[in-house]
Amino acid sequence: MNKIRPIRSFVHRERKLGKIRQTAVQELWNQYVLKPQEMLDVKKLPRSINIEIGFGMGEALFEIAKNQPDEFFIGIEVHLPGVAALLTKLKNEPLNNLKIYHHDALEILQNCIPSHCIDKIFLFFPDPWPKNRHHKRRIVQSSFMELIHKKLKYNGYFYAATDIEDYAIHITKIAAAGNFTPTDTYNLRPPTKFENRGIQAGRKIWDLVFIKNNGTIKIISKTITMVTHVS
Repeated sequence: MNKIRPIRSFVHRERKLGKIRQTAVQELWNQYVLKPQEMLDVKKLPRSINIEIGFGMGEALFEIAKNQPDEFFIGIEVHLPGVAALLTKLKNEPLNNLKIYHHDALEILQNCIPSHCIDKIFLFFPDPWPKNRHHKRRIVQSSFMELIHKKLKYNGYFYAATDIEDYAIHITKIAAAGNFTPTDTYNLRPPTKFENRGIQAGRKIWDLVFIKNNGTIKIISKTITMVTHVS
């Protein structure tokens, strides 16, 4: 596998936390947040393990984990305000099937997640870096999909969502070249504030669901008919 590029797909944004979120961080950090070097012990977890990369303010991850108590969820988010927002939700409504990494997702995937053990990986509304000169900063690159492929179980899902058509095309091209088949057999994503912003701006929402397989490429999902021309 090619080494993951050192170019960051994110920019650190430091914001002061409000009192409620500060309290949640102080009280719940040790309970929910894993250390950056802490290896995920899959033997102690339920058989179904899922990851959301860049969970933002945590609203989708929280709802999915709450509605599927028999599955285990890992959220990875580099921005502290998002981690604090999720911890605030967990303070009000605790869950025992959710843990958090506050760190660069690529480093966590490389160093802390065993291979072939994840059932589903979510990437909802990643930064699209819309300018051409910034496309190299998009998290979805060939090396990223190779890493995702390595961490997923056979027939595991990679589920991406974006409100940028160009990024939807980009994701589908990269996935099609990386032993993933588009499918429409999985869809449980609750709405997020980033999705609502896109809708308010008049943009379409593209839900792109791919399954890890042996490399047979078929465009079968009605959610991605707009990219059936991928070569």
